Amino acid sequence: HCAMLLAEHGYAAQLHLTQGPTLFFDDPGCLLEYRHSHPEAVGQAFYHHRREERWLPEAAVGWVTDLHGPMAYGIAAVDQASAGSHTLAWAQQEVAHRRKQ
Repeated sequence: HCAMLLAEHGYAAQLHLTQGPTLFFDDPGCLLEYRHSHPEAVGQAFYHHRREERWLPEAAVGWVTDLHGPMAYGIAAVDQASAGSHTLAWAQQEVAHRRKQ
């Protein structure tokens, strides 16, 4: 999406637009930010698991604090059932907090 190199797969995200291309992001916060600024962008989101080599559909994602992401949004995707994981609403709030800084 923003032409950043996807160097750290553990933070990658993708948005399969219903009408349009698939967009790739180097940080899950970038995808959430994109959706905020492009509410017309409808499609399925997938997030790379932070610690495992697999993709998670958005409905299966739990969110954890991770301060090492490439764009410093401070969030990472894990399985929803992971201990201490948060909801999508929490992740969106974290991204919104960064936006206000």
